[in-house]
Amino acid sequence: MLKVITSDLKICTPLWERFRNAGVEFELLYLSAPEKQLKDCLAAELGSSADLFVIGESFFVKETVADVLDRQLVYDKKAQIDLIRVPEKEKKLKPPAEFEMEKLLLFPEDFSTFSPRYGYECASMGKYVGGDIILAPDNFDEALYTLDNYVMPYLATKQKFSSVSVYKIFGPEKNEIIHSLSEFKRLTTVRFFVETDFACDTKLTVCFSHSVAKNVKEKITEAVYAKFRENIYADEDCELEDVAVKLLELAGATLGIAESLTGGMVASKIVNVPNASKAFLEGIVSYSNEAKAARLGVSGISLSNYGAVSSEVAYEMAVGVLNTAKTDFALATTGIAGPTGASIDKPVGLVYVSLGNNHGIHVFKYVFDGDRNQVRIKTTKNALFQLIKLLKNKRG
Repeated sequence: MLKVITSDLKICTPLWERFRNAGVEFELLYLSAPEKQLKDCLAAELGSSADLFVIGESFFVKETVADVLDRQLVYDKKAQIDLIRVPEKEKKLKPPAEFEMEKLLLFPEDFSTFSPRYGYECASMGKYVGGDIILAPDNFDEALYTLDNYVMPYLATKQKFSSVSVYKIFGPEKNEIIHSLSEFKRLTTVRFFVETDFACDTKLTVCFSHSVAKNVKEKITEAVYAKFRENIYADEDCELEDVAVKLLELAGATLGIAESLTGGMVASKIVNVPNASKAFLEGIVSYSNEAKAARLGVSGISLSNYGAVSSEVAYEMAVGVLNTAKTDFALATTGIAGPTGASIDKPVGLVYVSLGNNHGIHVFKYVFDGDRNQVRIKTTKNALFQLIKLLKNKRG
């Protein structure tokens, strides 16, 4: 059972529609005077063994929840990083005053935060004796964003389904994936949850009830693979780097990496995977032209004629890795993350990723949108996905 606590009548209808369509059992607790009623309401629900979704004025809700749970409000570093990026996503928003920003970074102890989409208020989630509590700001758009991207996928894992299928898909937009499943949306025995980040890295969760027909499962699996076979990198909940390292280990192969704009981000993802040292031998951050020439042997002619951000230099960076690290595969990145460094011919977001072995190197060109960090993350994820595709093709 999910209990929704809110004082906003406007949000009740979209909440009801989403829960009804997903078959979620819920109860709405409307507070006409939350400043007087919220504490008592929360205290009464602590023994209910229900999950709580609380929507309200950000700091007041966090302060009240911390008080009822007898916890401290603590500073959250992830929230600080997320809020620093807000002006880059929502340029029209006026930053809050310093004392208000301090409040926005405080959350009940042991709560995890979610990245905001429409402002400076992060949603958050924590546990109590009876279940879980999710806190969302009273910004209408942010509350619905929290519901669609965090609450609904979370509820999918808590409902009693006979089986769950997970597909990790890279590349397609969220709407394309949802549309591809439209023929099944009226089925009451199946639930779909699509979580997609800004780099188009998607977790598609398909939940089947006990009464689902076997042929329905088969049809859905066939539909997903028919549409996204080239984009599916895993049929379990894992990350791109997990699959890349696993495939390297299965092949008994080694990898070397040279990075410019990503600044070690690709290598960092790889070493997040346990036992990655069996496959990952070397990572170089060749940020300057001098480093590209000295460490990787990139020619001065290429740097002078084509520039550091070019397919020619990306190619030579990968060759340099193969020659110096003596690995089976090489991966290299170069590009313009912004906000400066662009020209008419080379805009912000222009990226080259080179990948290959002694039998051949392919250079991929991208032009990504987004802020500096988003360009770097998109580059990293696309590089890992291309590595996965290469390794899968080598396996046949």
